[in-house]
Amino acid sequence: MRRVFAIVVDYGAGQDLVNLVRSLENESVRQVIVVDNGTSDGLDLRSKDLLSPLTAKVQVIESEINRGFGAGVNSGVVAIKDGGPGDFLLILNPDVAIESSVIAGLAQVLEENSSCALAGPKLVDENGNFYPSARRFPNVADAFFHAILHPFWPANPFSNRYLGRGYDLFLDEAVPVDWVSGACFMIRYEDFVSVGGFDERFFLYLEDVDLCFRLLEKGRIVLWCPYLKVQHKGGTTTKSANLRSISAHHDSAIAFERKNAKGFRKCLLPLAVIVLRLRQGITLLARWWKKSS
Repeated sequence: MRRVFAIVVDYGAGQDLVNLVRSLENESVRQVIVVDNGTSDGLDLRSKDLLSPLTAKVQVIESEINRGFGAGVNSGVVAIKDGGPGDFLLILNPDVAIESSVIAGLAQVLEENSSCALAGPKLVDENGNFYPSARRFPNVADAFFHAILHPFWPANPFSNRYLGRGYDLFLDEAVPVDWVSGACFMIRYEDFVSVGGFDERFFLYLEDVDLCFRLLEKGRIVLWCPYLKVQHKGGTTTKSANLRSISAHHDSAIAFERKNAKGFRKCLLPLAVIVLRLRQGITLLARWWKKSS
C-alpha cells in the first residue's frame, strides 16, 4: 500500500478526537496531522493537551484563528514534509471511527483505478443508519424544491435525489458519483495539489462538493465504496454552535452557486439567493422556537 498521511481538523471534538488519533497510530498510516482550529467556547482542552504525550507519528498544528475546515486541511497538507506524487491523503472529521480494513480498501481502490482521484466510504451514524455520503450535483429543480420542501416534507422526491438516497447501499464494488462527504475520504496527493486543494472561501460545508466538482472538470473520477463502512457521529464540532452552522451552510450554498453556476443557471442566481436566505430564516426561526418552547 502507498504511504498514507491522515489529516484531521479539530474544533473541540474532545474524546472523539483522542479515540480517532489513537486508532490511527496503530494503523498503516505514515503520519497523523491534527489541525487544531480552537474550541467552540474557548474553555475546552486544546488538541495537543488531549493527545499528550504526542508520539512521533502525530503532529499538532495550532491555528491562531478558526479559518474553517478547508483551510485547516490545506495547512495540514502543507505541513507534510516528504509528501509527493504517489502518496495518499486520508481526510477525516474527528468524530469518525475508521478501521484498518477501510483504510486499506480505499487505498486499493485508488491503486487499481488510475483515473480515480478520490474515493470515499459509506457513512453510518452511531445506530448504523445510513448517513448521506454520496450525492449528485443538484440540478435547478432539485436544488429549488429541496430548499423549499425539506424543512416540512423531508422525504419529498426532490430531496431524495438531492441527498443521494437513490444509490444502492449494498453494492460490493466502487461506483462513480459526483461527490462524496468530506467527513472521510482518500485522495491522491498530486490530485489534491493540482486543483489547489480546498477553496478556502468555503468556511464550512460544500468545500467537499466544490473539490469534487473541480476534479471532475479536470476529467478525474470520484468513486464511492458502499462496501467500506465508517461510523460518523456528525455534528460533534458544530452542535455547540448550531445556529451559526446553519448560517454557514446557507452561505456556502450561495458561494458555490456564485462560483460555479453557468448559462441558464447563472441567470437564476438572484432567485437562488432569495430562496436560500428564506430557507435559512425559516430554519433559524424553527430552531429558536423549539429551543425556547
